[in-house]
Amino acid sequence: MKKITVFLILGALLATMTACGSRSGAEDPTAGQTESTKDPAEGSTAATSESASGTSQAQDPSGEEDGWSPEMTQVREAVVEELGEDYWPNSPITSDYLESSYGITSDLYEDYMGEMPAISVNVDTLLIIKAKSDKVEEVEDLLYDYYDRQVNAAVQYPMNLEKVQAARVQRIGDYVCYVQLGGPAVDEGDTEDKIQKCQAQNDHVIEILSQQLPQE
Repeated sequence: MKKITVFLILGALLATMTACGSRSGAEDPTAGQTESTKDPAEGSTAATSESASGTSQAQDPSGEEDGWSPEMTQVREAVVEELGEDYWPNSPITSDYLESSYGITSDLYEDYMGEMPAISVNVDTLLIIKAKSDKVEEVEDLLYDYYDRQVNAAVQYPMNLEKVQAARVQRIGDYVCYVQLGGPAVDEGDTEDKIQKCQAQNDHVIEILSQQLPQE
């Protein structure tokens, strides 16, 4: 009888130890899952950082990350250096916007550089199109058409009327430029005075472009 009792006690102890071992083993997969869940989170963080960096580059209007060639970048820098704080365009004009707003498709040009204001109430714009040799007149006509539309639309925004009216479409060799600048020139004076100030700045920029762009 005593032997049976001893065997029963030993059996109970063995069953208890086996149960403990099973619970201990069940904890390991949980720990493994926690570690593997951490890796995608780190990857997501890295991807977010890369995405943020890409966004920053896309908004930076000073280099080739916007698709501008070294030639166009150099021309822009010459204008910005001359005008300083009076140069107000600060957002690159994309090729899609160039087509949708100006009607200038990629088959019409070899290269371009364009900037406009990020805030729609401002209209300062610099656009330089290196047209294909047999498309120069077509590009020029499209920019004049754009100018006419801008003048008509400016009636709704009188604050921009002087800058729009003073805008210049200028052909320099195979390059066609749309210069609509002025910066703070419209802060003081009557309408005619403001237009003259903007025209003077546009003419000055065209002189800079004529010096920077090849005319043959």
